[in-house]
Amino acid sequence: MRLQVTLTHPAAAFAAMLALEGMSDEPVRADHTLISLSVAERSGAVMEAARRLTRAGVGAEDIVVEPAAQRLGLAV
Repeated sequence: MRLQVTLTHPAAAFAAMLALEGMSDEPVRADHTLISLSVAERSGAVMEAARRLTRAGVGAEDIVVEPAAQRLGLAV
């Protein structure tokens, strides 16, 4: 599963990446205002990301967990 965060400002991308890097075994990716990372568990992932971003002073417009099958365009 992928956690995707849409930031309120692109200048916060580096701070967001640092705040979220402990949630994934893979590197956190950033593309302008979109931060993406792999998460093993859906349960609690959005709240944990929100807490980490708040502690880092990073604003987010949206935080979602996307199943891997949806990313590939497969029907579930």
